[in-house]
Amino acid sequence: QMMRCVGYFLLKSGRCSLGLAVLDRVRELAPVEPQSFLDGALARALPLFQGHLCEESLRKAVQLTTIVLTHVWADRFSEVEWPALILLHMLCQIGERSGITDLWPQSVDAGFWTMG
Repeated sequence: QMMRCVGYFLLKSGRCSLGLAVLDRVRELAPVEPQSFLDGALARALPLFQGHLCEESLRKAVQLTTIVLTHVWADRFSEVEWPALILLHMLCQIGERSGITDLWPQSVDAGFWTMG
């Protein structure tokens, strides 16, 4: 938990690459926690939400979010798919606005994706 806090502090203080590295390390250390994947996705999404498009970061954020949605997690993580699904929608909308239309993962039911 302390490393997550450090990672988010680094992001907030403008040390994005270092913060991202810390959160990626957390994911390596705690791969059984969906928050580890959401942290990495959110860290990559932050610049996207601020209008700085990087397709590689966008695709990686979608990939990490998809892992949260498609894996079975311990019961204590019940309903973690809801924030992940919201994030996935936001990421795909950013992609659509930028002409990247192939972001919705095939492993997630397309019925959850509606634009309009």
